[in-house]
Order: sequence, then structure tokens, then C-alpha cells
Amino acid sequence: MYRLSFLLLLQALAWTSTCCAAVAGPAGAPLVSLAEQPFRLLRGTGNYVAGRGARLQDGDIVATSTSSTPGIQIEADGATVALGPATQVYITVKASTNFVLLNGWMKIQSGANPNNPVSASAGGLHVSVANSAVNNAFILHAGAGKTELFVESGEALVDQAQAGQHRQLRLAREQYAAGVRNAQQPMTLLPRPSRQFSSDMPPVFADRLAPLASSAAPAPAAPRLDHRAVFAEVVPWLTDEPALRQSLQRRLAPRKIVAAPAAQLVPR
Repeated sequence: MYRLSFLLLLQALAWTSTCCAAVAGPAGAPLVSLAEQPFRLLRGTGNYVAGRGARLQDGDIVATSTSSTPGIQIEADGATVALGPATQVYITVKASTNFVLLNGWMKIQSGANPNNPVSASAGGLHVSVANSAVNNAFILHAGAGKTELFVESGEALVDQAQAGQHRQLRLAREQYAAGVRNAQQPMTLLPRPSRQFSSDMPPVFADRLAPLASSAAPAPAAPRLDHRAVFAEVVPWLTDEPALRQSLQRRLAPRKIVAAPAAQLVPR
């Protein structure tokens, strides 16, 4: 009994130390430079409450508030990224940063780093800027079974994976494309956005994004661990991301505790 309790204690301490070590992101990692309200940060096996100044890591999921106020702004590799309200994004940080839009609205304004351009993915699409010009900007929306893309300025390249094949579109300034999420048909390319897209888009996306990292306030308190994350929390966001669904299921699956064998009583 005592040995089992000791094993449970060790496991709890290991999980706590892992969570604490994972809170602070490395310098140079994507930075949340604006957050008018706290947001959820799923990292490792913990569900945190975070705010302005948080550094993001590979494998993080950011979930903004459902409030009607603007979401948050992130700066990565010189690019500026805005997330709308009620938006969930999975982040990969490898040679470059990619934002996997699970649901909601996102705007990316390219930076001046031609070697590591920031990109976005949603429902079988991968979107990147056609060049590293600072004025390139596009808006991506994922929701209600539809993926929509509007190029505000510059050009964007769209890779669409369909049944093991890749098709590429090049969208110029003010072009709009829409399609069924993860469908086998290519996206429909139109000269202007739909009225629904324009009316639903967060109003702040109509303005040029202003980098704020250099003027960010002193670092706030580290993200606060709210509770241990469970897979059921993220399932509704993963309908169009089967590979990510499997990865997160493994990551958040409850660990089995193997009880120590009963002690053998040796008669004296």
C-alpha cells in the first residue's frame, strides 16, 4: 500500500514539474504581443490560462475567448498574426512557424524573413505568401464545413491535398477562394469575397496589422495551470485533422498506473 502511494506521489510530482518547465517558452519563440482578454493555452497535458507576453511552443493549442471583443495578436519570424474570437489554432514551430486553423478566423501579415516565412493550414489546405514582401497579407476562415481564403495584399500560394495528390493555386490581391473542408474538389476561385464572409469577418481584420513586440509591456505572470487537459476538450476542434486527432489522443490519454506486486510475507 505504501509503495503504491509512493508511486502515485512520484507520478504527480513528475507531471507537475513537466507542466512548470513547459510554461516558459524559449526566447525567439512566437510571442503573444496583444491579448485584450485571457486565452486558453493547451500545452503538454495541461490546460493553462495565459495572456499578453506569453511565448508559444511547438504543439501548443491556443483558444481565444468567445467574447465579441478582438482575439489576440502573435508575432513570429517577423510576421504578424491576428486570431479572431472563438478561434482555435494548433501551432508547429520547426524551421518555420505554421498555424493550423482548427476553427475560427486568422489573418497573417508576412514579415521580412524570406528563409522562414510563416504559413497557415486549414482543412487540407496549406497557405503561404508567394514572396517575403512585408505587405503580403491574407485572411483565412474555417467553420461550418467551409474553408475560405481572401488575399488582402500581395500574393498567396495554396497547396490543396486531395486523395494523395497536391494541387496548387496562386491567388492575387483581392482574390477569394472557398471550398468544402477536406473535400476532393478544388477550391472555387472568385474575384471577390462573399457577402457572408465580409459580414462575419472580425472588423479589426480590415485594418493593417501593427507589430507590437518592440513596445510590449513587461512580461506578465507565467501562464497559470487551470487543470489537467483531457482529450474530450479538443475533440470538437479536430474533425478535419485526423492525424492531429490521433497525436493528441495519444498525448492526452490517461496513463495507466501499474500497482506494485504485493509484498511477500516471510514467516520468522
